Amino acid sequence: MDLSQTMQESLLTLLCMHNESACIIRNSLPAASFEGIYGDIARAVYPYVDRYKKAPKANLDDVLDDILSKENRKARRVERAMRMIKRIHEGKLNAEHVMSRLDKRLRYFRIKTATRELLGLFNTGVEDDEAIDQMEGILNQAARDRVETFDPGIRLGDKKRAINSLLRDESEDVFATGIKELDQYNLGPKRKTLHILVGLKKVGKTRWLVQLAQHAAMQGARVLHVSLEMDEERLLKRYYQSFFAIAQKRAEIRRSKFKKDDFGRLTRVIHRKAK
Repeated sequence: MDLSQTMQESLLTLLCMHNESACIIRNSLPAASFEGIYGDIARAVYPYVDRYKKAPKANLDDVLDDILSKENRKARRVERAMRMIKRIHEGKLNAEHVMSRLDKRLRYFRIKTATRELLGLFNTGVEDDEAIDQMEGILNQAARDRVETFDPGIRLGDKKRAINSLLRDESEDVFATGIKELDQYNLGPKRKTLHILVGLKKVGKTRWLVQLAQHAAMQGARVLHVSLEMDEERLLKRYYQSFFAIAQKRAEIRRSKFKKDDFGRLTRVIHRKAK
């Protein structure tokens, strides 16, 4: 896989100086992906990452000692590369950006490789089930393999992120339910959390989802409702009933009328249905 010199320098810096990225790069790229002296450095660093599961950082000189101790032309080139790595690292290289570029490059390479394999199968002219299954397998494998940057979360020692987390107003991420008793305590659905309503049959679970979706839409959010219990038309009817207060069945209201006899006593009650 061809990588530009700038890309190789950025990846080599992360491999040597960034713990999380070092493991991903090690498992995603063979040392041969780096050219010339960069490949020699990668081949020397990979065993360290395999053993300790982190970047060598301050131990980089020791890792490359076998090359540096020879004091030849190759050693001088490695020394210049090490200075370049330290200079890029001191410049606060954006690891997330570099890893996203690597992910994009690897995806392109996988699609390119899969396309070549598919063309080879197409050229055979075979159209049986085995050939089709093989083609689908190539496509599925190319779409499934991804390199994701690993985020270990917030460590207790990371004071800046921890304090920002404490000062952040979490109520901004909560969607109103339209129920005062819940909304005043921010108990509605929240971003990046799981909101569950558990209940028996016919207690209103679907109505609750429609209620949440209605108020989220009224707050300007885009809503996707995935239902496995009813078809689109029935669900659409629920939404129209909720948005426009349309009754599903015509309500019957009985009105009572009392009559008095000659002595002023109630003698009977007449029920009339409201129209």
